Amino acid sequence: MTLVNAFVLTTMFVLVPFFLRHNLHLAKDYVGFAVAASGVAGAIGALISANLPSPKRRVRVMWIYWTIGTLSALVMGIATNFWVVIIFPLVASPMMIFGNVIWESMMQSEVPRELLGRASSVDWFVSLGISPLGLVFAGEIANYVGVRTYFAVLSLICVIPGLYILKSKRINAIDAERVTPVPVVVP
Repeated sequence: MTLVNAFVLTTMFVLVPFFLRHNLHLAKDYVGFAVAASGVAGAIGALISANLPSPKRRVRVMWIYWTIGTLSALVMGIATNFWVVIIFPLVASPMMIFGNVIWESMMQSEVPRELLGRASSVDWFVSLGISPLGLVFAGEIANYVGVRTYFAVLSLICVIPGLYILKSKRINAIDAERVTPVPVVVP
């Protein structure tokens, strides 16, 4: 997730507005609408994911969501109008939230309580620590190859670790013996 956060998601909030203004020559209103749409999609995703049962294969489902969110940046490679561009934040935001809800639930259930604060700190540091460098990198690379090419190439590069995890038997064995809890209905 470190790569995705640094080179796809964080850069979305810089390069998409730049692309809308300088490549598609759209008014500032479109930039505001795109950013707001991303926030609304993320909020709706949070509401939906909060009401979904925990999947039996948490790691697999979490990485499927994150992979879909990462690959949604590919639409930038063919974007010629606002309605194609907006697909990226509308898909990426809720998919990342869905994955994050599963991840945070796993942190709560798998990490001993006395270590949770430390583990969470390390998690956030590793997940977001290089995002500022990602912004610098994105600006330089997008300036050289263009925003379309940047997102097409970097989304494919950043999705490789996720695809490995989806295929890894060892990583997915974490949930192999997990039984989905049966909800208790209180009359």
